[in-house]
Amino acid sequence: MDTNHKRVGINLWGILLFISICLIFIGILVFLHQSGNRKEASDRLSEIQETVNITTENAMDYDTTHKMNRNPPDQDILTRLGINIPNKDINWQNLHEQNADIYAWIYVPDTIVDYPIVQHPTDNSYYLNYNLDGSYGYPGCIYTENYNTKTFSDLHTVIYGHNLKDQTMFSTLHNFEDPGLMKEDHYIYIYTENYI
Repeated sequence: MDTNHKRVGINLWGILLFISICLIFIGILVFLHQSGNRKEASDRLSEIQETVNITTENAMDYDTTHKMNRNPPDQDILTRLGINIPNKDINWQNLHEQNADIYAWIYVPDTIVDYPIVQHPTDNSYYLNYNLDGSYGYPGCIYTENYNTKTFSDLHTVIYGHNLKDQTMFSTLHNFEDPGLMKEDHYIYIYTENYI
């Protein structure tokens, strides 16, 4: 009787050990897969950012029809108020080819927030877990829900983005917790095809 109990105990521990090893192995595979997807999505986003933030020397290489409207009516008012609008060379046609849901660009100086804004036509939580290229996982996207228009003419427009530990997406908005930085004037710039 004791021998049978020992065999059952040994077999049970062996099975549990095998299951644990399998779960650890699967966990490692999932982690590596998610890390690869995240790196690929981050690299793709960096490429898009580089095309928007081209230097003045390279700006001449772009077709002027793809540059943002340089003189919208409100820009003259902002300039007279002493608010300098950062120059972005946004090729909207190229962005739409990357992802048709891109409709704006957000830039916040003193942070790394410099991203396209997307809005899924039917699924308001889609871009919480999906990247610009359609891959699943982090970092996701900066996005709005379809309760808001894409013209930023609503009384309030809520823009969503992750607060990630790797200091991407909206995580560096915490920079404004610095009292010295809070004393300065700051603006959030949103660029659309027609206006800033």
